[in-house]
Amino acid sequence: MSELIDFVVSKVPTFETKIPSSNKKVSFRPFLVKEEKVLLMAQEMNSPTEKLNTIANLIENCFSGVENSKNLPLFDIEYLFLMLRAKSVGEGIHSILICPETGEKIDIVVNIDDIKIKKTKGHKSSIKLTDELLVEMKYPTLNILQKFNKDELEFNDNESTYKIISECISKIETPTSTYKSDSMSIDEKLEFLNNLSRNQFDLILNFFFTSPKIEKEVNYQTSDGKDRKILLSGLLDFFV
Repeated sequence: MSELIDFVVSKVPTFETKIPSSNKKVSFRPFLVKEEKVLLMAQEMNSPTEKLNTIANLIENCFSGVENSKNLPLFDIEYLFLMLRAKSVGEGIHSILICPETGEKIDIVVNIDDIKIKKTKGHKSSIKLTDELLVEMKYPTLNILQKFNKDELEFNDNESTYKIISECISKIETPTSTYKSDSMSIDEKLEFLNNLSRNQFDLILNFFFTSPKIEKEVNYQTSDGKDRKILLSGLLDFFV
């Protein structure tokens, strides 16, 4: 029987795409029925963490060369999952939208081919805070978010947000020294952030605000005849 299973799996088609952040070419196969069952079970769960973990595991199973998807930037995971979803089920995502204005349920269809990664012109990871102070940032990952019990990056004034931002510091450079992230404790990185001016901190926040992201504006009509639109953004918005 195992020989038959191996034969069946070997005949599953493969496709190629590129990881957006690195431009690395990777191959992948559609997810199998057994994997789709796990995905559907996760869809029924109320826990965003379980949904994200299921998607991360699915990417590792289906993509060749992706060993730890939780260390990928979030927009990489979003993009790879949508490509996987398109080749496994189809390009059309059928979903039910809860209209934020009327509260009614709206059936929508989003074409994956129409979903693109939004890139902000001028975005860069090296941030010059002064002529002699440079901060190199890295993109948030699932591992970073879940380290602080978060499923998405929310920019508010709670302590976990500052901790996530500090974990995204890759290194700090002065004319005489380089401080790498793994050589600093989280308390030291938080102290560094707390001693920045407001303008300097805003430059770091801008790195997150302008980071690549997957967004799609969806137009729909409610029962009162009004044309409305909503912006879908982030993996959980597209999770079906």
